[in-house]
Amino acid sequence: MLGQGSFKTDGSNSVYLDGGLRFFGDVDPQPNTDQSSYPKTPYSYAMTAGNNYNGLSAPLDDINYCSEFPTNLEVERAEDGAPTLVSVPNYDRLVETYNQYTTIQPYVEAMENATVSGNSADYIVAFNGFRDKLSEIMSDHGADMYPLSRYFSTEQGMNEDYAHSFFNEMRVAANAYKRYYLDGESIDVLKEEERNVIKAILEPEISEGIEYLSDGLFTGNDKVEKITMHSINKIPDHEFENCTALQSVQMNPSAAGNEYIGENAFKNCDSLVSVVFPSTTGTIGNLPFIDSEKLTTVSFTNGSDTSDTGNTFACKEGLLQELNSDGTGKEIIECLQSRGDPLNGFGSSAIEAAELEGISSIRRNAFEGCRDITEVDLSTSTVSNIPEQGFLNASSLFQVSLPETCNYLGSECFKNTAIGIVQVRNPQCDLNARSAFTDDNGREYDGVKYLNNVMLEGYPNSTAQSVGDNPSYPTIHFRSMDDRKWKVTYICDNQTIYEENVTHGSPASFNYVINYL
Repeated sequence: MLGQGSFKTDGSNSVYLDGGLRFFGDVDPQPNTDQSSYPKTPYSYAMTAGNNYNGLSAPLDDINYCSEFPTNLEVERAEDGAPTLVSVPNYDRLVETYNQYTTIQPYVEAMENATVSGNSADYIVAFNGFRDKLSEIMSDHGADMYPLSRYFSTEQGMNEDYAHSFFNEMRVAANAYKRYYLDGESIDVLKEEERNVIKAILEPEISEGIEYLSDGLFTGNDKVEKITMHSINKIPDHEFENCTALQSVQMNPSAAGNEYIGENAFKNCDSLVSVVFPSTTGTIGNLPFIDSEKLTTVSFTNGSDTSDTGNTFACKEGLLQELNSDGTGKEIIECLQSRGDPLNGFGSSAIEAAELEGISSIRRNAFEGCRDITEVDLSTSTVSNIPEQGFLNASSLFQVSLPETCNYLGSECFKNTAIGIVQVRNPQCDLNARSAFTDDNGREYDGVKYLNNVMLEGYPNSTAQSVGDNPSYPTIHFRSMDDRKWKVTYICDNQTIYEENVTHGSPASFNYVINYL
């Protein structure tokens, strides 16, 4: 136990570290189990409001915390008090460590030679050069290296123990880099300490007790392959964008619940195949997985069991959706782009009415880039509009069936699709034709490039007929839903015996079948 005033200095001589006081050790958020008013662990103390580093001549400053080498998780308190991860090991730091390691090797070799020969004078000269070089490295490159700077003090310089401790970490990190990245050795054959360095980069494990990730901490990290988060409550917008090697995400429930997944949080993670969110997730931003084309589903966990359904969200057949309180679908957040992909994806290219029954809204861009979706049947939904860019760049989309409740088509909602048929059940639906049916490569009329040969199926005297018959939209046409033809196939003993086309609302002819029987 450290008592009150253990590190107190008098006013005339007090000094403080740039950036405040930092604790090192295990990230252990263990709460008090006794009646003491003090947090039980150093980590808990550092992350508790009011436990500031504030010497008489020092500014009021929170205590930062860092886990030990090689995990090197640096944690600070956010404005709202939440422990926030601000730094992790990364590849660039490892490369810089290796580069600096090569510049200090001559001094190490000189120290080793002096030790073998027993020449203490040469050893002192070599060690002084070694220490000065380390000081130079820390001064000029320390912030960019893998090892931590805790062994370096600008006030007192380095003693031999500190120098060797820092160098040992630098040596382990440099050897790990050389063997794994330069020599191409398998991670399994590395020494344990080297393997742990590589795993800290490829598979970071965010300890329990850390609640937030700082904005952009992982953005563009093209080395991380797997991440496990034990108590993270918030993933910022774009946090894992362009993490092109990321394959697996495990996010366990946090103490507070109501977790937040930001907009485009996993954009362009083109190796991502496994995602598990907490069942208690409370917010998912727009298009969290846009351009992550290998992902086929999102799972939810309560800490023990995992399924495709959480308390508030679910992912069914690639449709990430928010749920009503009774567990039925409420809003489509995003259609995973692997839906309908015949090679790497799953599920039918046609999204059936049963999958969308009761859905009351669709997020903007929800079906963007779903290149293998050919048909979407919204006829049993209750959506009031198709949102702006709702189906943008869904390049194989041919048919969409709208419900009676749909009264508006958002700008560019069918842009750059293959849309050929739109069934419009609301006679008063605002079709927004100059914007909804555009194509970057379409035929241009009156300054607008339109999709080619769009058939609006609707009712007489409806807005669908008004637009389809309007010469201002020469590529958009109208057909009465009552004039539609249905193909009827008669099968007996698993063999097709007859097919006929039947006008919508008219009875099929059974004469051939009667004669056949």
